[in-house]
Amino acid sequence: AADRAQSLGRIVIEVHADGEPIPTEALDDPDAYADTIAELRLTSARPATFLKMTLHEAADALDRAELDQTSGADLIEQGDVKGGFEHVGEAFILWDAARDVVEKTSQLLSIDLDAIHLSDEHPGVTDAVKSLRTHLESVKGAMAAEDWAQLSDLLRYDLAEEANRWRGMLRALAEQVGAMDASGD
Repeated sequence: AADRAQSLGRIVIEVHADGEPIPTEALDDPDAYADTIAELRLTSARPATFLKMTLHEAADALDRAELDQTSGADLIEQGDVKGGFEHVGEAFILWDAARDVVEKTSQLLSIDLDAIHLSDEHPGVTDAVKSLRTHLESVKGAMAAEDWAQLSDLLRYDLAEEANRWRGMLRALAEQVGAMDASGD
């Protein structure tokens, strides 16, 4: 099915068996589940259309990451380090997802993202990824050193700036990808 979708310039984005999403392990070993499925439904989309939507969703998810960062900083400042770490962990999951969608965009569309001019306000994608990596490493370093004041500042200020930068970059990239879809590239 994936090969057929690809031959039509599409990708499979959802797979449902008997009305329920198929678990990842079933996709990894379909023969083990084939006898238990009465109806199989696949949803496909043009890669650029799907990625434009996903990039916008990733930008929106960074609002939640920023809230988790601020909540984490508040709890750490109040002495609830464990509670703060829970929020930081949630923010890291969202950051990882945003970084992952950028990587997948490059892979699925077979494009060099740095070759795309996003806008004058937003750095190239590679620069944004490097900046994020540097900030996340600083957060991990502050956590390891148990430097709660530095950690709180990084979460509240540095990563908040990073979230604003990334939201703009993701939205600009989404529009570029959408323009590629409209032009048929």
